[in-house]
Amino acid sequence: MILTNPELTPIEVKLSETKSKSLELFMRKFKAKKGYVVTSSQEVAQKSGVQAMPAYKYLLNAQK
Repeated sequence: MILTNPELTPIEVKLSETKSKSLELFMRKFKAKKGYVVTSSQEVAQKSGVQAMPAYKYLLNAQK
């Protein structure tokens, strides 16, 4: 989880699956607008504001 001023950005790390009910539940409960599932290789954008992306891509974006 990353706290960016008043906003919370939840992050879940998974090996293969990209869907995460617990992450979506957390986002609804704490009113987070976006969340990330970091995977070994898959990249998927989901309707609920969850972005699944490979670990290397997440780490490259975190440097910006």
